[in-house]
Amino acid sequence: AQEGCRVLEEYTGNPLYNECRYALYDLEKEMTLSLLKPPLKKGIYIISDSVDTLISAIEKGASIVQLRDKYASKSEIYEKGKVLMKRKSTLSPTLQETPILINDFIDIAMDLGADGVHTGQDDIPLTVQRKLLGPHKLLGRTTHSLEQGLDAEKEGADYVSVGPIWETPSKPDREAIGF
Repeated sequence: AQEGCRVLEEYTGNPLYNECRYALYDLEKEMTLSLLKPPLKKGIYIISDSVDTLISAIEKGASIVQLRDKYASKSEIYEKGKVLMKRKSTLSPTLQETPILINDFIDIAMDLGADGVHTGQDDIPLTVQRKLLGPHKLLGRTTHSLEQGLDAEKEGADYVSVGPIWETPSKPDREAIGF
């Protein structure tokens, strides 16, 4: 179809065919990239600030892992992420399929080639994140109510988390919502 549009454009000189050709390029890219998105599998989702813990979790069969360190600087998280991605690349091909997400920092996730990002209610909209990351990355969103979860779904989240279920020192201003 792209080639046909190119020929029609050259033969007729009509710019409409050029527009159609580039729209088809974009469609092809979108479809191809969306096929590369890691599947979300049932299982255990491990969140940790420790690279060793996350690698161990992958080796033990975790379905997804997230690097989350609320007390480290952004540069420290970036360095941990580099180590995590490097260590993941040394695992068996099957284990390398386990998605790694970066908490909060879409720029770090993009630079490291992580499988996605997990963000909260105060972060940029998921629609903007999707534009930045593309259709082939996972987007997760922390929610605190059914309404927020449904909104996240509408905005394109691949999954939502709900919480905090219990009080947590990493979110002292956030009331526990329970089950």
